[in-house]
Amino acid sequence: MKSSQNQLNNLKDKWVVFNPYVPLSGEEWMETEFPEYSVSNLGRVRNTVKGNLLYGKLTKIGYQQVCLKSAGVLNFRYVHHLVLNAFRGSRPEGKETRHLNGIRSDNRLENLAWGTRQENMKDKIRHALIRLFNSMST
Repeated sequence: MKSSQNQLNNLKDKWVVFNPYVPLSGEEWMETEFPEYSVSNLGRVRNTVKGNLLYGKLTKIGYQQVCLKSAGVLNFRYVHHLVLNAFRGSRPEGKETRHLNGIRSDNRLENLAWGTRQENMKDKIRHALIRLFNSMST
C-alpha cells in the first residue's frame, strides 16, 4: 500500500494546484475541522501552515473538491461543505447543501445554504427553467 506522502505527490501532478495566498477584499477566513486548513467566505481553501491556496478539482458533476492532509491521512472534501460547516455550523439532520444560484462550483457563502431535499429539488427545477428560458430568448 502506498504511503500518504506518495499518494499526495501523485495527486499534486494530477489535480491539486497550489498557489501563494493573496488576500481579497471582503474575504473572511474561518478554521476547518482540519487544524492546518482554513476556508473563506469566498469559497477559497488554504493551508495555514504553508500559506498556499488549494484549488483542487471539479468533479464530473461540477462540485469543487480538495484534498486535505491531516495526521498523515488524505481527506477529500467538497468545498461547499467546508464553507457551510465553518460559517454556519455543522449540517443539521435532514439538511443538505443548496447552491442558491444553481452553479455548483460557486462556493461563496452568500450562494450556499442548508436546506431540505425538497428545497434543493425546487431550486434545481427553477434553475433549469431559467436556463431554458435564457436559451430560448437568444
